[in-house]
Amino acid sequence: MDLLRIGREAGLGLAAFTVVPLALALMGFWLTLQQHIRHQRIENQRAASEQAMEERRTEQATLRSYLDQMGMLLRRSRPTQRE
Repeated sequence: MDLLRIGREAGLGLAAFTVVPLALALMGFWLTLQQHIRHQRIENQRAASEQAMEERRTEQATLRSYLDQMGMLLRRSRPTQRE
């Protein structure tokens, strides 16, 4: 192998040819893990935001229904004014 001969002449052993690919593989694994963690965090924030919006819609619908019912009760209980 010419690479090993060149490496030996430059003072590099077989370890140098195995450490670099191993380091690259570990860095690739670490970057992938960081990307997955970031993606999961973004998904969790999106889900929390959607849940908060749905709760707000439910509260608004409940309030609207309550106010409609109160308005109907007020109109029914108010005596008609005829002169």
